[in-house]
Amino acid sequence: ISPASGNYPGGTTVSLSSTGGVAPVKIYYTTNGSTPTTSSTLYTVPFSVTANNTTVRAIAIDNGSLASAVVSASYTTVAATNITVKFKAPASWTT
Repeated sequence: ISPASGNYPGGTTVSLSSTGGVAPVKIYYTTNGSTPTTSSTLYTVPFSVTANNTTVRAIAIDNGSLASAVVSASYTTVAATNITVKFKAPASWTT
């Protein structure tokens, strides 16, 4: 699961990949922290995580029906706060 667990103000895009196994390998995932199964969402393209405190869990299953261990990553996506920048204009500025 990429990127790794962490804080991502405004959200992030998550990618899933697998290595090994008998091709084709299918990856199934959940975004609510539940254990993924073959009934879960089939991964096809990177997806956005924008909800705060989201846990992505995934499992890879190869063509021989061998399953990987469940992997997970947790994301905190608190919206960025407004920032006000103030400065004193130089006396030489006319506008």
